[in-house]
Amino acid sequence: MLKVCVDLYVKMFSETVAKIPVLFTLLLFFSVVSSAEQSPLRTFHLIEKNMNQSEARAACRENYTDLVTVCSEEENDALINLINSRVWIGLQRSQFSSKWSNGDEVTFSALTGSCGPKLCCAAMKTDASWESYPCTEKRNFVCYKQDQTDLTFSYHLITENKTWYEAQSYCRKIYTDLVSIRDQEQNEAVKKSGMNSSDSFWIGLLRDDWEWADGGRSAYRNWDTGYPRSSTSSNCTQLNGKWQNVPCSNPVPAVLCYNTSVNVSDDRMSGMSGTLNYCKKVSFLAEQNNRFKTFHLIQKNLTQSEAREACRENYTDLVTVYNDEDITALIRLTGIGSAWTGLYRNVKWSNGDKVTFSAATGDCDSWRCCAAMSAGGSWENLQCTVTRNFMCYKQDQNDLNFSYHLITDQSLTWFKAQSYCRKNYTDLVSIKDQEQNEKVNKEGMNSRDPFWIGLLYDDWQWADGGRSAYRNWWDDHPKSSPADCVKLVSGKMYSVPCSNTGSAPCHSSKS
Repeated sequence: MLKVCVDLYVKMFSETVAKIPVLFTLLLFFSVVSSAEQSPLRTFHLIEKNMNQSEARAACRENYTDLVTVCSEEENDALINLINSRVWIGLQRSQFSSKWSNGDEVTFSALTGSCGPKLCCAAMKTDASWESYPCTEKRNFVCYKQDQTDLTFSYHLITENKTWYEAQSYCRKIYTDLVSIRDQEQNEAVKKSGMNSSDSFWIGLLRDDWEWADGGRSAYRNWDTGYPRSSTSSNCTQLNGKWQNVPCSNPVPAVLCYNTSVNVSDDRMSGMSGTLNYCKKVSFLAEQNNRFKTFHLIQKNLTQSEAREACRENYTDLVTVYNDEDITALIRLTGIGSAWTGLYRNVKWSNGDKVTFSAATGDCDSWRCCAAMSAGGSWENLQCTVTRNFMCYKQDQNDLNFSYHLITDQSLTWFKAQSYCRKNYTDLVSIKDQEQNEKVNKEGMNSRDPFWIGLLYDDWQWADGGRSAYRNWWDDHPKSSPADCVKLVSGKMYSVPCSNTGSAPCHSSKS
């Protein structure tokens, strides 16, 4: 019997679905290309054949990547448009575990008590502790909004009573998602935003005994009324408009599979496919230093050395961060969770120039310091966190001339001065020889005190040899050894032992 193969291209959040006949084959499958900002490119395929769940998964893995993970209401609706019968999806019963609505790793909890072996969701009480309630109860809730320009977060208490699932849908449509909480400081911020709630309010934590076959961290659920049933024999999930859990041995007429465009070698895919968070992470091009870089996330718990090995095997190396734009790109890739960077435990110019000249007097001993130019053109080593005037330079892109700009109306730390110069000029000034040193000294004569130049002294270097002097440390970081490697946590740098585990953002480059 001949069946039609139809490629169906769906742009998430779009109301338009185009159906284009392509060819005839013995097997019916459909493809969906999802191009939502928060989803990497995935292709979904429908195999129309009566199979139990284990046979369905084997068919998906043999022909594609795995059973489908459903990330959102929009994606669920798009998949419903593909089917005309019941289909297997990748949700299956497992051990009880907690997961954030937005897919963040659960690194912090203020739960008091436990909901035991049953489905529940977390609500924050007035004292900032969390309590477990049935997810079908109706409560106020807190959404968060992530600003895509500066990546700051704002919290929004919604004083409408909704179930946890309804609250999740509301937050995703109007804001970013239900709030997730990574530490005590954020917990206090969420508590403050929810002070006008008369009762405890939903946050984004779901606890259930359901996991996706590929390890995806989607907390989206779309259960039919009366589901999931508690029967221990009904451990697999079929999509039939809504979701029902049924025995895995049941024959179901079709299965939804997916393929991913993430480049992972075949011999490593079996170990990694379960760790890639397709619901939230994005690979995209970022142009820096006159080249194109593509960032890739291997979301698997690895030590720093394992992470570097995985990056080098599949891409180029662990990521080197050059500026605020790279941080923006990486937060979009990793969410607000934590991930390794290539920075680990020399002198470097802010703009990456080689250090060919120095007029420094004294040294930093064993502490991090930055250079400030004193009267007479000599350089003084100061702690980078003290505030000073500073010197930016501007490079003309036509004739490559340099102009120097002494900023005297602001007194900033070295790192903030670096950011200011990069936003308004080219960078903090670098100095290649005595002649240039004299020019900078002349331009800085109106400063009463030593002013920052672009030289940073620290004991950190990038794994790929990049000469980036960009640093974005959390308060009280970096720590001393053995905290010799660096993770990116919510856009800030943490120094941690290299034996810690975490996911790995890699980069690949092309000239």
